[in-house]
Amino acid sequence: MTISDETRAFIEREEQILRETLAKLEDQLQYQSRREARESKRARDLTSRLVAASRDEDKQMIASDEAVSHQLLGAQRSEIKRINKLLKKPYFARIVLSENRDGREVKIEYKVGYKANPDCRIIDWRTAPLSKLYYEYAEGDEYCEVVQGLLREGRVELRNTLEIKDQELVGIACRYGKFRKVEGKWQMVEDRIGGRHRVGELPDVLSLITPEQFKAITEEANSAVLIQGVAGSGKTTVALYRLAWLLHEKQDELKADDAIIIVKSRPLKLYIENSLGSLNLTGVKVVTFNEWMNNALKLIAGDSDLETSTELEDEPRSIKRLKTSSALLNAFKEHIITEKLQVVSAMEALDWKSLPQGMKKLFENLKLSNAPVLQIIIELQDATGRAQQAVNPASSFAGALVRFKEELKRIRALLPGYPEFIGNLLAREELILSNDQTRLINRELVRDGREYTLGRYAEGKLSKSDAVLTVLLYQLRSGGAITPGGKPGNYAAMVIDEVQDFSSAALAVMANAVRSPNLLTLAGDIEQQIGDGAAFPGWQALQQQWFSNEQQASYVKLTVSHRSTVQIMRFADYIRGRTQQRSGRKGRPPIWFRCYSENSGVRSVIEWLEKALERYPHDLTAVLCRDIQTAKFALSLLKPRFGPLVRLGDDDSFSFEEGIVVSAIKQVKGLEFTNVLIWNPSGKFYDGSRISRNMLYVAATRAEDNLCIVTWGRPSPLLPAGDSGLVRLCALDDQEEGSYA
Repeated sequence: MTISDETRAFIEREEQILRETLAKLEDQLQYQSRREARESKRARDLTSRLVAASRDEDKQMIASDEAVSHQLLGAQRSEIKRINKLLKKPYFARIVLSENRDGREVKIEYKVGYKANPDCRIIDWRTAPLSKLYYEYAEGDEYCEVVQGLLREGRVELRNTLEIKDQELVGIACRYGKFRKVEGKWQMVEDRIGGRHRVGELPDVLSLITPEQFKAITEEANSAVLIQGVAGSGKTTVALYRLAWLLHEKQDELKADDAIIIVKSRPLKLYIENSLGSLNLTGVKVVTFNEWMNNALKLIAGDSDLETSTELEDEPRSIKRLKTSSALLNAFKEHIITEKLQVVSAMEALDWKSLPQGMKKLFENLKLSNAPVLQIIIELQDATGRAQQAVNPASSFAGALVRFKEELKRIRALLPGYPEFIGNLLAREELILSNDQTRLINRELVRDGREYTLGRYAEGKLSKSDAVLTVLLYQLRSGGAITPGGKPGNYAAMVIDEVQDFSSAALAVMANAVRSPNLLTLAGDIEQQIGDGAAFPGWQALQQQWFSNEQQASYVKLTVSHRSTVQIMRFADYIRGRTQQRSGRKGRPPIWFRCYSENSGVRSVIEWLEKALERYPHDLTAVLCRDIQTAKFALSLLKPRFGPLVRLGDDDSFSFEEGIVVSAIKQVKGLEFTNVLIWNPSGKFYDGSRISRNMLYVAATRAEDNLCIVTWGRPSPLLPAGDSGLVRLCALDDQEEGSYA
């Protein structure tokens, strides 16, 4: 489509503004580099003078000057680093505001970027009062907002979304439409502007964030945020931007190493780690849940009867369903309360009159503060030690403190280890059944669970569910998570991704590891739950369990996919059995090779992959299978043809290098690929059940641009009809039509 002269001039003006901005940044860089060189020389000279000085008073004066010089040098180098970052990614949007000041119209320009630079009129997107005008208002809208304590009224005169790559404007969305520079020429396009990314990194969707997403990101710092979104809607990225905003908003009290991001799989961990720098989250720890749990188990081993060599194992699904249920979690908490009441009652019966008055007062204060039972015991033990050092060894207090210390040791020994605790809890059948709202738990299951757990523990075996409950027991008794130092403590902020794949107990363990539930950001999608009985309690239950009326969480629902083309999303929506997405980035419908035999199917796989590698030599293509065993089999068939270009992607070894990765669907949740091939979604394994429907949905929505389905044998009933318009059907064998009639 031909671009009008008016539009061309508009784009050229935007290109000129970018060149002027980059020139200013280059000038700043040269200026700061000269200052850095002068200060570096001054620091070296001062160091030489300090070494040569003989008088103490001279050394003190020179040392003071040297310290100041090194501080200035550090600041200048930080500024140079910041300018270099801006030169690579200066800004992603530009707005012009029109305001009336003292009876005259004033136009004010702001560029929205990743770092602020006042001289270039670039504002940090995290400066919410100003960036809000870009995110929440359209061009032509009138606004009335409080910015830095002042009421600002006016109109958004211009609002351009920009894509800048290698210091060149390559995309713009403006009043005239969307345009992209292709081979040096501007063309009108229908796809998104912004949000593109390198292989193995999260997409940069800052320019695409909707008003609802921006509100979720910049929600009051003391409010938790629950983000539910369709596949590709950017929920993980929004959650991480929320954390970046918190670190910026509360920088005086919240540091990067106080925050943690917990994910389900190692590939997703690597994916997020690759993106931390671009998200301004350098220093934030990213861990898988299993890594976090294993570390916690090692740290508490010294305070429990748990052996670090205890082997973690899976358990029967029915037992897992019991131990991951909300019913057991609620009964668990009630049992802890009962245990604490028994311990406190035993402590109240002690001979407090023979002790220094401060001991009883400390005990009463701990009770009033609702301190956990271990905290009460430990603080009293510490106070006893201090009192013993302070009192006269010949006084009556000395002997009383010795006896009191022994009593505290005896009372602490009343707290059973995990096997006895869980055995006692599972013996309280009525308590568990009364907390079961699903009516899926019965007495027989509770008894089987008790017998199985105690029997396996006696053999030195601990299930993964028991590992979670062991850590939860320690947390509820001690009042915090287990920090790397081995002491109870709490993170200042936490992001949990793929939340739908965690059980109530697992979520409780993570929630207990943050200072307040209001410092949590949770992201997930119930329609992507593909675990085997993870027992996610649901979004509504999460709000009821964790947040009181005074601590309400903000719930955000993201409904538009930025990842996949609209044709891929329509196919995915059909699988989910819901209304199909109508708008989005245009592309081609998925192609379906419907084959009669496995040999024919494998040939089709190879031919499609050859074309994908030819057209996208620098991108990553994924072959997705129902499980890792199938992935290994598929790899063995593809390896002779593709050699080192094809590799397995599992939890132990996942690479984002160009080529072909063959993996299980559960391994790639949260990831995205230019091309995706789904390996034989047959009716045998994708039978229409909720889990198989979710698995096929997850697989399809990993694709950004191209999706291929290859089947042999009887295909899954979840796939659409060949004439539905949702797929391009290619039936390769004449025999097939009669076979499936």
